[in-house]
Amino acid sequence: MPTKIIRRLSIVGRTAVLLLTVLAQCFAPVGAEPSAAGAAGAQRRVVGYVESLGDAAEKVAILRRGQRMPARIWQELEEGDRIEILHEGAILVVSNIDGSRRAFGPEVGVSEALAPGGEAPSIWQNVWEQMAQRFANLRIGEATTVIMATRGDAIVPDPVFADAEARIASGNRPLCLAWSGGEPPYAVSIKSEDGRTLIRQKTEDEFVKTPAVDWRPGTYRIDLSDASQTTSFKIRVVDPASLPNTGLEGPDTSIREPLRILTQAYALASIEDGAWALEAYQRLCPLEAQAYAPAAILAESLRMGDFF
Repeated sequence: MPTKIIRRLSIVGRTAVLLLTVLAQCFAPVGAEPSAAGAAGAQRRVVGYVESLGDAAEKVAILRRGQRMPARIWQELEEGDRIEILHEGAILVVSNIDGSRRAFGPEVGVSEALAPGGEAPSIWQNVWEQMAQRFANLRIGEATTVIMATRGDAIVPDPVFADAEARIASGNRPLCLAWSGGEPPYAVSIKSEDGRTLIRQKTEDEFVKTPAVDWRPGTYRIDLSDASQTTSFKIRVVDPASLPNTGLEGPDTSIREPLRILTQAYALASIEDGAWALEAYQRLCPLEAQAYAPAAILAESLRMGDFF
């Protein structure tokens, strides 16, 4: 295996804020009883979250009890808040608790007071509060991770999930993988326990999405090669019944699908020292491809290794 010599986090952008201390916090287990502070916060009546800002981060504000606050991704919105569009063309999209969405803008002006449109189960609310804390002030494009791994004098590809005893659920599905370092072109080869080659795929990018594979429980070997080196690691495929019970699995028609999948992925990634981060990543890949901003932020955090 290669030796990792550098792991550097570089923060760029106007706000230049990624709360590294937050990433080291011990979050309460999913479904845990809220703290006294959380109970007090519940009285505020959260009615939704900021889903998308595009490039409008400095052009939109939240008005709350006489104060103006800058809007940010995944910010909690309370009953009575107003959305202020400061510059023509800015758009803010809100995910409401009742599962609906609403866009504000592009005209300059102040919205009417936000009102509750339903209730979400408390366990979902608990996880959303954790997510809001974790990603406070983080915007896409502000954070990049550089991980360099060497074998001899060569920098080799370093797979993101290779150190996490990665697990995914069985079934017929594609596999999304990411890595950093090395020199393109890259080649990915996946073999089953009996030595059969299931996938051979080439790419110029530090990412690949394979065709659908009939994943059956067992251990699979993945060989990741660049122009001159090969790095190998293994993943475990388990029966879906072996997935940890987060309390969020299964359809919940009161939660809109992208938000439901995002929340389930976050809960999976947050437990067992990131052992399920690869499974979480699989769930986020389709949402990230659809430019769903919260999914892109969480997927980037997974690629940065924040959960393991």
